[in-house]
Amino acid sequence: MSKKHKNIFFCILTILIVTTSAAPYLAFPYQKDPYALYIHSNQLENNIENTLHASAKTIFETEDINKTRSIPFFSNVMVNHLDSDETDIITVKGFIYDEGTQEPLNNATVFSSYAYSYYLGLNISYTTTDASGFYILQLPANQYLYILARANLYYMNYSTMNATADDTAWVNISLRYGRVPESSRLCGYITEKNTDKPIENATVMQFWINGNEDIDVNFTWTNSLGYYECDIAYGFIGGISAFAEGHLAFSDFSSSNMFWVDWNETIWRNISLQKIPEENSHICGYIKDQETGNAVEDASVLISWENEVGMNYENITYSDYDGYYKIGASAGNGSIHIIHPDYYYKEFTNLGIIENTTKWINASLESIESMYKTYKYTWSKQDGEELFGLFASKKTPYEDTFTVVTAMGTVLTNVEVQINWEDDVTYGFLVKKGLDILSAEITYNNESISESSKGNGNFTFSFAINDMPADGFVDAKDRYEAEDIIDDLIKDKNEAAFDITVIVETGERIWRLFKYIKDNGNDFEIAVSYVYYLYSLEEVDS
Repeated sequence: MSKKHKNIFFCILTILIVTTSAAPYLAFPYQKDPYALYIHSNQLENNIENTLHASAKTIFETEDINKTRSIPFFSNVMVNHLDSDETDIITVKGFIYDEGTQEPLNNATVFSSYAYSYYLGLNISYTTTDASGFYILQLPANQYLYILARANLYYMNYSTMNATADDTAWVNISLRYGRVPESSRLCGYITEKNTDKPIENATVMQFWINGNEDIDVNFTWTNSLGYYECDIAYGFIGGISAFAEGHLAFSDFSSSNMFWVDWNETIWRNISLQKIPEENSHICGYIKDQETGNAVEDASVLISWENEVGMNYENITYSDYDGYYKIGASAGNGSIHIIHPDYYYKEFTNLGIIENTTKWINASLESIESMYKTYKYTWSKQDGEELFGLFASKKTPYEDTFTVVTAMGTVLTNVEVQINWEDDVTYGFLVKKGLDILSAEITYNNESISESSKGNGNFTFSFAINDMPADGFVDAKDRYEAEDIIDDLIKDKNEAAFDITVIVETGERIWRLFKYIKDNGNDFEIAVSYVYYLYSLEEVDS
């Protein structure tokens, strides 16, 4: 997998890593029936006292939170892409609905984050759905984004997208019902390390996991007293993260930061954040195409920084129309990471940053497309056939599933199944007597065809499996990668499964006892012929 492709999945891989690391600590009684446990726990704990700090809770409930703020997500990055007047904006609309009933979900939370980069993981904005399940978000264009949705009693789900400026994108998401109720509460204070001053508008995120490795992500913000609270469900909290502008993020997924939540339980977690030193130095430079020398616009430039006492953080900016970038930094040791979807990743490490200085770092990026060759693929028609000799008993129908499978890298387009049979034992003197009746039914893709005949028959069942593939072109670094790309496009198109039922009703009468006993059923033959297409590759000029 290329670096470009790896970048696309980083955020989801981060969630999966959290889930996997927490799995050994999970132990869920009643996990097949969470509501039975809910009733059980309520009987035991319906007198639990609420220990929330009263004055902080009152302020928290009365303050209004801006729904379009920037929320750092899985990262220490502290930049909101929407802050720039030059950022192109897209509108994302959609509906959130119940996966099983298809009914709209009211008041579901919908939020977004960058997806394609190792270092871009910001939650950009969030909103809630109306009574019809509808939501709308304003997001930066020309970015790979995750659109995530969650609701109480439902498991979180997401979709990915990449839309250009002036687009209106529709993203509908279904949520699976069955997550346990959010009957418990997580709360605490976010303060500044060394001074203990409360940090207002800090983002607090919690990651919930159950025994089936389903996950949920929820978030909230602190009020003017640094207080936060968030409803949580019975289960396992895989970690808590806290982020605030001008401070180093707290994001700990070690076992010491994971804990179990019981029903109707209030859990306190206080967190202190280290203030980022003043960024009185700068790193700047120009980013160009290695082959053409042209400026590379909208490249992500991230600084990963640490100082002599172990503080570390990340900050990000973007190259402008001329390929120029400038980013603030504090004295210490830094690394610059340059990312653009059309170019290979590049980094500069061990950059000693001196206070009140400007360091120039220019970069030439190698285009991904410059390494690619163009291949033409063309399809040729192939034929195949198979023959089976079978028997259907008068007492038990013949029932089976057979699958037509062609080679990898092929497309199966048509299958013809022919059933041939002839009554094999019941003959009288000069004339046929006691002829059997054979009925056959074949089902493919939930559609059935049936035929029957007496004495003998030749049934033909024809099925269209896939459309005939079209010739085309693919860009790849070599022939093997080109084959992988095409094989992925036609994945699972080389096979088709059929259910077959054959019933024989014997015709011999009981008064011809010997022949009646001898007639136990009938032989029949299945002849399968099929058409498939095989591609060939040829390297051509671009």
